[in-house]
Amino acid sequence: GNDRIEGNGGLDRLDGGAGNDTMLGGLGQDFMQGGSGNDVMFGGGMADRMFGGFDDDRMYGEAANDTLEGNAGNDLLDGGLGADKLNGGLGLDILIGGAGNDMLTGGASADVFAFVSDLDGNDTILDFEDGIDLIQFDGITGVAGFGDLVISASGGGSLVTAGSVSVLVAGVATGDLTADDFSFDPLVV
Repeated sequence: GNDRIEGNGGLDRLDGGAGNDTMLGGLGQDFMQGGSGNDVMFGGGMADRMFGGFDDDRMYGEAANDTLEGNAGNDLLDGGLGADKLNGGLGLDILIGGAGNDMLTGGASADVFAFVSDLDGNDTILDFEDGIDLIQFDGITGVAGFGDLVISASGGGSLVTAGSVSVLVAGVATGDLTADDFSFDPLVV
C-alpha cells in the first residue's frame, strides 16, 4: 500500500515495497529502498543511501554525504548538503547536487543536471551526453544566458563556471559545449 515509514535515530533499513510510499530517514545513517510505485524519500543528518524502484521517485539527501540512485523511471534526485553521489539510472532524470562537491551520473536517456543556488558546490558530471543531456542554471546570481558562462579546459573535460558555481563536465571538450547544451529557464519539477 501507500506507506509512511520513519527511521528515527540509528542505522535503519526502510523498504517501501509496492505503493506510493514516503520514507523519512531520521537522524541515523539509513538505507532506503523504494520498490514499485512513485516514492518520496528524505534522508536526514547522516550519510544515507537511497535506491528508487521502477517508477518516478523523488529523493532528497538533505544533510551529509549521501548516495542516491534512481534506478528506472523519471526521477528527481536532490543531494542537499554534503559531498553526494547521484546516479539517475534509466529514465529522464533531474539531478540537483546541492551544496557540497557532488558526483553526478545521469545514466541512460536525456537527463537534466540542475544548479539552482549560488551555494551549489563544485560538482562533476561524469556522463554528460552532448546533444541529449542538459545543464540547467536557475537562480545563479549574474547568470542569465550562455554568454554569462566561462568554459575552459580542465582535467580531460570542460570546467563550466557560472557565477559562484563551477561544474566539471568530464570527458567533454570545450568546443563540444554549445548554447544548446544549457538552459537558463526556471526549473520545473
